[in-house]
Amino acid sequence: METIILFIVVALVLILALAWIYIIRKPVKETTSTRKFTVTLSQGWRKAALSVPSGFTVFAVFFLIMSFLGVEYDIEILIFLTVLAILFLPVVWFVVAKRLDVDLDKLRSRNNFGITKEIHANEIEKVVIETDDSFTIYANGKNFGNFGKELLHVDNFYQYCEEAGHYVSKEQSKTLKKWGLLVYVFRSALVMGLGFGAFMGIITLVLHFTGGLYADAPAGEVPLMVIGLTLGSMALIFVILFIPTMRNISRISVQERTLGFCFDDEMKKHNVTNPKDPFKPTYVSPEWFVAYGGGLAFRRDFIVQVKRNENFQRRLESIGRTQFIVSCADGKKRRITINNFLINEFETWLRSDLNTKDGHS
Repeated sequence: METIILFIVVALVLILALAWIYIIRKPVKETTSTRKFTVTLSQGWRKAALSVPSGFTVFAVFFLIMSFLGVEYDIEILIFLTVLAILFLPVVWFVVAKRLDVDLDKLRSRNNFGITKEIHANEIEKVVIETDDSFTIYANGKNFGNFGKELLHVDNFYQYCEEAGHYVSKEQSKTLKKWGLLVYVFRSALVMGLGFGAFMGIITLVLHFTGGLYADAPAGEVPLMVIGLTLGSMALIFVILFIPTMRNISRISVQERTLGFCFDDEMKKHNVTNPKDPFKPTYVSPEWFVAYGGGLAFRRDFIVQVKRNENFQRRLESIGRTQFIVSCADGKKRRITINNFLINEFETWLRSDLNTKDGHS
């Protein structure tokens, strides 16, 4: 096992050494030129990204040296460090690969996967600044490349387009749709699940190496246990966050059937657009309350009466949520759970027209 790891670590050292040589010998220098520049991640961020797998590899080399000196150590530590370094290498490439090289009238783009394209400046049809402030270049009827606002020399490119007379437009925010609402919450739940899973994995490793957790497990099985716990934690948090959202989305469909409207058409009619903040109410009007983060949307005439569910209040307060019992236009009562940071918005909207019974008003 140690021989295999030795070869892998040596390969990692060679790959990372070449990467560092490339970054140092070909640095991205900031310039004010509008004729020759590179839109890419800054030199500091490139080094920071490469430092992560490099750090794991350095520790792996340290443990290998210890083994050559006859010092006893837990081989699982070496395995974990090697696996982490390998996993982070493609992540680093994905982060730093994207770039746009502008050299007078020639433009050359490279996406996150390393695929390159090259065009002449005359082939540019338009440049669209997206709602998230990234920009997309269209040439020859196709998408030539999309580049984020966090990259270096974005302003240089806008000045380049202005000097060359290329059309630059600002994209309007897209109208909110039911499917889009589901996708946005899916992303939020996925990110939080990944974060919690990674946190649990790190805590498990710390407890294993310092507190003896899984000390009696057969050699080589601890990595599988930790990976299983990490993935399980990710899945658990994702399901906990996403299932209530599915219920909220289904309630939108119930409103559509009961009141005879189309949610997407209603959002277009009221010009409700996709917000940038996923945890803030996206739209509050006399007719609609839409909470982006929880996939929650109610039309005024669907709600007959609302009151807080005091039976569940104490247990929900500990997780920052409040539950309401909503009497609906279809004759049914439904329980909805809302994050506390949305309570003021929601109750203000209710009190503006409804007879709200919450035990506090």
